[in-house]
Amino acid sequence: QYGENQVHSVSTETIDDIIASYPRGMKLFLILLSGALPYVVVVLDDTVVAIIIPKLISDFHKPEDIGWYASAYFLPLTVFMPLYGKCYALWRVKWLFIFALATIMVGSLLSAAAHTTSEFIVGRTIAGSGAAGIITGAMRIIAIAAPRKHRTFLEAAGAIVMGVSTVSGPILGGAIADTIGWQWSFWINLPIAALSMSIILLFFPKELNTSSLLSLPFREKLRRLDLIGASLLISGLVCLSSALQSLSTTIDFSRSEATLVILTALLIGAFLLHSTFVNSEVSITPRRILSIRAIWSCCIGLFFLFAGFINFIFFLSIFFQSVQGQSAQESAISLLPYVLSVSVGAVITGLAVSKVRYYNPFFICGGMIFATGAGLIHTFNINTSLRMRIAYETILGLGVGLLMLANVASSQISLEEEYHSIAQGLTFFCSLLGSTISLPVSSTIFNRVLRHQVESLDIPLLLKALVLSDPTKVQSVVPAEYRQIILEVLVYSIRKAFLFGIVCSIICAISFCFVPWAPLISSPPAQPGRSTKIPDSPPKLPLI
Repeated sequence: QYGENQVHSVSTETIDDIIASYPRGMKLFLILLSGALPYVVVVLDDTVVAIIIPKLISDFHKPEDIGWYASAYFLPLTVFMPLYGKCYALWRVKWLFIFALATIMVGSLLSAAAHTTSEFIVGRTIAGSGAAGIITGAMRIIAIAAPRKHRTFLEAAGAIVMGVSTVSGPILGGAIADTIGWQWSFWINLPIAALSMSIILLFFPKELNTSSLLSLPFREKLRRLDLIGASLLISGLVCLSSALQSLSTTIDFSRSEATLVILTALLIGAFLLHSTFVNSEVSITPRRILSIRAIWSCCIGLFFLFAGFINFIFFLSIFFQSVQGQSAQESAISLLPYVLSVSVGAVITGLAVSKVRYYNPFFICGGMIFATGAGLIHTFNINTSLRMRIAYETILGLGVGLLMLANVASSQISLEEEYHSIAQGLTFFCSLLGSTISLPVSSTIFNRVLRHQVESLDIPLLLKALVLSDPTKVQSVVPAEYRQIILEVLVYSIRKAFLFGIVCSIICAISFCFVPWAPLISSPPAQPGRSTKIPDSPPKLPLI
């Protein structure tokens, strides 16, 4: 029986009706599998690019576009996340999820078939827009397919799926890149997404989504999407990424960079003004939800959590391949302590919270461990031992993992269920916004420091050009008499990029301390059209 001990003033017949409405057995398993499979595709796409970047540089001969290889995916993912969050509250989950699956399949197809940087970036952009719907939809499937009492367990299972995908993604991507070609890192997405689509078409009943917002007129639903706000935001982020990418390849601040910075400020300012004056329920960042302390503290924390997470993923990979001369597959294996401990931390939080019913102890501990691990990673140098590498990566990853479920926690302790998808879309938006901003900022720091340091070295011009265009070839191409000094410059530049991750970890740790101490809500949701009252509804939490 699901949750009878938490419900008072509700008849046994009503409870039985509510429980009976949930799918069971094999049908429930297949529905959850249909959400887990494409989630695997998204996580693989998130992690594989960091490993195959040297192959992309070698094939496309465009080292200056490194930042766009990740940003092209994260930009649409960031902006479409809250839009999908609203869409899942306004329309049926089934068809929205199928549309997102079709979109990521098209993006993966274009990425795999790309022959130029432009084609690859277009494919990644389309895939990112589809991934936004998959991430939000997978969480929504759990929320509407199972009673609240069992959701933390299913979220822990989802964390395991995420963990396995995160661990296998770099290894699989490295193995594929070193053998049959990086293109197959994207070809394999197609059959996985197709299988998920088939399961949803056959087994996912439309009646599962019981949101009261479904009955709104179509024009009102479109009005609530805030397409103007989304357009302003994505335009501002594109200008910001372009400015940072341009600054990363030049020393001087030219007129074009100044123009991009001004455009960024104007567009982001217009977005903030629009969000201030537009109706709160319409805004892409709804003020009513953002004013809740549990939401805004998690949003800030998640922004800096994922900014730091992406920073360390990419620059640890560069450290292993450029400083230590590892192949793509070897660097993926070297990242295992980091990504595996992230998964372990997420599973620990998911399982433990179902027992203790509070997220706060894990948020506080996770923030402190994350900041400690970030400081330890900054000490990496040419002679760092394998034992220290494993220990420091494990500490860093465990801290990140303990904080990973904050996007789910914020809505579960503060909002009525019909707004969960909007709140989760908002928290995922902040997570992906951090990811989007992270790489352009950290790569700008890395490239500018590296360029300045290399140009000050007394080495042949040909070697300077090699280091600036493809630092991963230093160990294999640079003569021995120049190798040590160039490696020291590389380590210095990477550690400067790590400083950005340290700042993010400190702000992240502070932000999660503001999450209010409130227990997880376990009562089952009332069904539409019923007059029943479930007393233990979401508590009224502090607004400031």
